[in-house]
Amino acid sequence: MALTIRATGKYILDAITVVSEAYTFKDKLTILRYYLKAPFFMINHMMGRHNPRLLLQDVIIKNKYGIFFCDRNLYYALGFSSVVEPKIKEFLIRNNSEGVFVDIGANGGMHTIPSARKMEGRVIAIEPESKNFEILKKNIRLNGLKNVIAINKGCFSRRGKLTFYLDDGIGGHSFINKDIGHKHVKINVDTLDNILKKLKIKRVDLIKIDVEGAEADVLKGAMKTLKSSHPKIVFEAWDEKYLRKIEKILKPLNYKIVKIAEENYLAT
Repeated sequence: MALTIRATGKYILDAITVVSEAYTFKDKLTILRYYLKAPFFMINHMMGRHNPRLLLQDVIIKNKYGIFFCDRNLYYALGFSSVVEPKIKEFLIRNNSEGVFVDIGANGGMHTIPSARKMEGRVIAIEPESKNFEILKKNIRLNGLKNVIAINKGCFSRRGKLTFYLDDGIGGHSFINKDIGHKHVKINVDTLDNILKKLKIKRVDLIKIDVEGAEADVLKGAMKTLKSSHPKIVFEAWDEKYLRKIEKILKPLNYKIVKIAEENYLAT
């Protein structure tokens, strides 16, 4: 019962935050209308029915991290709000002042935009999924950013084409997890080393990797960069077993790993 109450309380507080950060009154009303349907969504969930995530119209979120076009998707509104991964957002902002930051799995710009707005250096935002990439480009333009290079490609341990499994939401797309949705596509992938070489970038200061289980593969394709630049790395690890897998790659390169948030770690 206590867990249910806490979960309900967090849901309500998150909803209030997202509504308050909606840009215009019309945006606020659109998101509020969605959340007012929560009791019906709960009933649907209990009965095994799928709840829609589409809003009645496009909305924009505006907060201290930037201005974000969210399309009609509540997932984008949540992700761009102050609700999702605030510790990671703040960490990346604090550790980005100049140099080069590589955001692998950039999605619609959840971390790209806040970092690029605060730093004098460049951001390389890599996002393979086409819809996310279009949202990313819109948000780069919306914030007037000139220091972001957006790349529509997957980052992996080798160059070629891979099957990409599409989540029903916006952030769960994966090369690894085949059970997340009913759709999949073939996309181009390359190593981070190759991507940086083509961009003529010789040094990287910070890398963020959130690629739903393919983090180790990304690191394997970035060995030259890790050895030459020894950048700080923020990455996601689902469990201890997967964390050990990443440690085997990074510890021989003299990286030390500490936990900084739920499922998120820092290697330095």
